[in-house]
Amino acid sequence: MAFSVFQNGRVEIRDVASSQVAATFKHSAMVQCLAWHPEGKILATACDDRNVYLWDTVRTQQVAVLKGHTAQVVVLGFAREGNL
Repeated sequence: MAFSVFQNGRVEIRDVASSQVAATFKHSAMVQCLAWHPEGKILATACDDRNVYLWDTVRTQQVAVLKGHTAQVVVLGFAREGNL
């Protein structure tokens, strides 16, 4: 899989071999960064609205919104163990 981020707040997950869009995740603002969970099934994205979004890439749906950041989130990451 590969991803692309558009200025309109859309993240697309694509199949590398076919270039077909496998999933699209829409945001209310421009996406600043993203991170894959080590198992590859959860994608974290952060956008200009100061929220971090967790997406289930298998079911192609949002599973959580992490709110309360006082500034833009510009770096995301998961622990190797996947528990943080």
